[in-house]
Amino acid sequence: MVFGRVTGRDPRSLGANECSGMELGLSREEIGKLQQIAFDELAATGPITPNPKTTTERGGASRCPAN
Repeated sequence: MVFGRVTGRDPRSLGANECSGMELGLSREEIGKLQQIAFDELAATGPITPNPKTTTERGGASRCPAN
C-alpha cells in the first residue's frame, strides 16, 4: 500500500521476487497475493496507474542480494 500511495504505481509491478517480502519469509505466492490485495485496496480508494505488463505469474531471478 505504501509503495502504491507514494508512487501512484501498481504494487503488482514489484513482482513475486520482491526483496522485502522474501526477507520477511513470505513465499512468492504470498507476495503475489498481498500485492494483489494492495492493488485492489488502492484502486478502490483512488486512481492508481495499472501496469499493463502485470500478470498473476511472475518469473525471473530474485533481485535480492545473496546472503
